[in-house]
Amino acid sequence: MNMNLETDKFKLGLFVTVSFFLLCLLFIVFGLFDFVDTKVPVFTLFQESVQGLESGALVKYRGVPIGKVTDITLSTSNNLIRVDMEVNLSKLRSDPARDRKAEPINEPEFYMYMEREIRNGLRSRLELNGISGFKYIELDYHDTELPADPKGNAGVESGLRKGGVFYIPSEPSMLSGLRSGITETIAKIASIDYKQLSERLENVLNTANSLLSDPNLKVMLANSEKLTGDLSRTVQSLNAVFTPQRFEELSGKTAAALEQVRELSQKLDRVIEEAKIPDTSESFRNAARSLRDSEQAFNNSMAKFNDTLDALSELIRTLDDNPSSVLSGKK
Repeated sequence: MNMNLETDKFKLGLFVTVSFFLLCLLFIVFGLFDFVDTKVPVFTLFQESVQGLESGALVKYRGVPIGKVTDITLSTSNNLIRVDMEVNLSKLRSDPARDRKAEPINEPEFYMYMEREIRNGLRSRLELNGISGFKYIELDYHDTELPADPKGNAGVESGLRKGGVFYIPSEPSMLSGLRSGITETIAKIASIDYKQLSERLENVLNTANSLLSDPNLKVMLANSEKLTGDLSRTVQSLNAVFTPQRFEELSGKTAAALEQVRELSQKLDRVIEEAKIPDTSESFRNAARSLRDSEQAFNNSMAKFNDTLDALSELIRTLDDNPSSVLSGKK
């Protein structure tokens, strides 16, 4: 009896041992030892809809799976969607030395790395997982000049550790931007006053029709066509008259005329130089002064001559009136 009991215990122990080893083998085969890896909790905030994102969805860093979504909640203080995640540090390795194996980074190194990359533009974004409609979280870079958080949430530097959990800023997904663009476009199209636009178009067409039916326009077009023909004939006549040979002849004659003008100018310079203009000018000035002096003397002489004539005239009148005055004198 005791022998059978010992046999049963041995079998039970063997079964437990084999089961344990089989369970360990299953863990190894299916990768269920993941729970022993170090994981860091992080979270992000979204303003857009997260329809299609479920707990357990992948978190990727530029396409590399590094974690998964653990919880999705709504923040009643700002109506933002909070997505909690956990990052498996075994997926992030430090740069090893040349002869050493790469080792997973620790939690402080992860925080330093993420803070640096967030300053360089690292953001979380919703992405579609194929055509299934399910979504995942993608960590990638964008322009650092764009706003880091929706609705003016805390900035990159001040919002890294909220409640002891690492915070990763987010950016709108491509679908969100496309949806916003389509909404704005539809709103702009809806705001167009088609009735007023139609009336304006009708007025423009009527004005254009009136303008085209104007007889003056037809006359102007006919005159323009005639003027164009006259101008074309004039150009043809000029081309016929001013042939290249004619231009060469005109150029030669022009050059000869310019040469003659140059020679005449040189001769004129020599004549002026030989004429001694300063001396001649001085002689003219002296002659002018002499003429002025002679004119003054002549004027004086003429004045005296006038006085003499006046005296003779008076003598003649006296003799006519009283001839005896020659003997008796003037009374």
